[in-house]
Amino acid sequence: MKKFIYSIVALVLSTVTFAENVKDQALKAVENPEISIKSAKIPMYVQTLVGEHLGGVVNLKRISKGASILKLSTFNGLNVEIAHKNNTIKKIKSSKESVPVQLLTYFPGEVSNLITSQFTGWELTEIASSQNGYEAELKKLKQKIHLKFDSSGFCHYTQYR
Repeated sequence: MKKFIYSIVALVLSTVTFAENVKDQALKAVENPEISIKSAKIPMYVQTLVGEHLGGVVNLKRISKGASILKLSTFNGLNVEIAHKNNTIKKIKSSKESVPVQLLTYFPGEVSNLITSQFTGWELTEIASSQNGYEAELKKLKQKIHLKFDSSGFCHYTQYR
């Protein structure tokens, strides 16, 4: 009976220790010297973006805050720029893998619909917004395409490379 109780106690302690280690790893990711903003100071809309689309705080490599832009970098190669003024994503660029399609929800429906319906099989490597509209870059094998959209989301320019 004593062995059974000791087994239970050991199991509970190992579970608690494992949970503490996971928590400590998440905190180390946030408090890493390369990261200049602690989790509590990250605006809620950015925390939602990170949690839902970027793999959580533990996937963040670097966060930097400028006067008007908040920049996020992840370990899987995504770089995201968010404007403080209106809490909108200004740019998403990927150096290692395709930009997740779910992130297109942060852009106008026309832009998202065209990219997902007309370019299946293509990798979205960059999407950005500007005062004049939106731009996207896609690649498939050795082909690249650059799309320009006006502010309403109408695609009026494509360039193949």
